[in-house]
Amino acid sequence: MGDIHANDEPLVSDLAGLMRTLKQQCEGILIAICTSDDRRATNACIKNWGLEDLIDFSICGDGVSESKPSVQPILSLCKEAQVSPQDCIVLGDTSADTLMGLNAGVGLTVGVLTGSGTAEYLLDNGRKQH
Repeated sequence: MGDIHANDEPLVSDLAGLMRTLKQQCEGILIAICTSDDRRATNACIKNWGLEDLIDFSICGDGVSESKPSVQPILSLCKEAQVSPQDCIVLGDTSADTLMGLNAGVGLTVGVLTGSGTAEYLLDNGRKQH
């Protein structure tokens, strides 16, 4: 059942167009996916959404020993891409995503409302606790 979402539509209209624009306007930008989904489902979605040539790196839940909000997934991805966390932007639609970004010290962490989290939930649960 790893590819259960393979035929789902992206939650952002014209995701491929958005990524193409980023690549054209931001020289040297790398686009990566850091997901809790497994590799099979992730690859199926990338193919279905026409993103094969736009994704530079990806790491999936079945490729790491610790899941989000652990920093391991994003730090593993940074190591593979040979970039520092401070040079990354994490866009996430769950508190696990935003906590991962904040705890890893990425340059910018942004909560987006394309997933199951509400703005209030992301603000209440996706903050770094001091």
